[in-house]
Amino acid sequence: MCFLVNIIFRKRLLGMLIPSYNCPMIEKACAAAQPDPIRAMNTIVDRRAWRAAIQRAIAWIAAAAFLGGLPQVEAADSISQPRWLLSTRSAPQCGDLREGAARHRYWRLDDDCRWTAQDAAQFRQADDSDAPIVVFVHGSRTDADGAVERGFAMYRTLQQHAADRPFHFVIWSWPSERDRRRVRRDMQEKLVYCDAESYYLAEWLAARKLQSRVCLIGYSFGSQIITGALHLAAGGELAGRSLPASLTENSAARKPVRAVLLAAAIDSAAMATGRENGRTLSLVDQMLVTENLCDRVLRWYPRIWRCGGPQAMGFVGPALNDGKEKVELIDVRCAVGNRHDVYAYMASGGVRSRLARYAFLEDDAGAAKP
Repeated sequence: MCFLVNIIFRKRLLGMLIPSYNCPMIEKACAAAQPDPIRAMNTIVDRRAWRAAIQRAIAWIAAAAFLGGLPQVEAADSISQPRWLLSTRSAPQCGDLREGAARHRYWRLDDDCRWTAQDAAQFRQADDSDAPIVVFVHGSRTDADGAVERGFAMYRTLQQHAADRPFHFVIWSWPSERDRRRVRRDMQEKLVYCDAESYYLAEWLAARKLQSRVCLIGYSFGSQIITGALHLAAGGELAGRSLPASLTENSAARKPVRAVLLAAAIDSAAMATGRENGRTLSLVDQMLVTENLCDRVLRWYPRIWRCGGPQAMGFVGPALNDGKEKVELIDVRCAVGNRHDVYAYMASGGVRSRLARYAFLEDDAGAAKP
């Protein structure tokens, strides 16, 4: 009698704690004169886990055997494109910047995926070809490793559109990692850095030969660096700085550049005539600007200034009085949504379908490969 009461109590208790206890397999195990229902249940569960593990192992082995028998696909990197990393992280970001170029650091990625230290002279020697130069400038809050990671993502995207055309790719790495705890103070500091980086980029562009084909791709604060650099290269002044006349006297004879501004964190009217970057479009052949009213970060761009400031160009689009015919505006909110993510902007169909035209400076450039 006590034995039957004990069995009934255990069964009810397990039924409350473990709903699956009353399944037919457990009942069958208990009916088979198992001394302890808990032990019977654990035995069945262990058998199920082992059976599932064996099935997964067999599936992995079969998949490996199948993939091993397939013909090897040639890597997308079959055509070696010169890949460079230019870092200004050790250069001064305030004061006199005329000697800052001496502290720029160059690295080249070899075919064996190793970075080799180079200098400016070696870069200029490799720049003698007629291949276009594509410069990618990342956004804020990006450390040195993140700059390479995001730059390589852009390089892979461009490679899909290259169609065997050669090009030089440069990752412009600037000190944008987070330095301040408060977001507003950190962004204000990065705005000061952007002015210095615009000077360095303008000086670097002015040192290129007159017929060099250049495409500048900027994301977030990187767009502010690009527009400021083009304004300086055209003979303008930014934050009390200007390039020497010897570097800007041939600006009109230079081949116009093309630019792509993704999620541009810059005043919407900055490129208008008479504004801080009013000479930007004078050196531009064509410019692509993304607009996204859903970007949750650009929505707060005016709060960088405590009393509120202008809207971001990447949020509401550019406000121009001259040169509107040079700017192509595309709305990417359906593709990107509220994300402020460079990978989301690169994956946008509107951006990808135009990259070949802007990056390789060819109006007849083909569409992306599937």
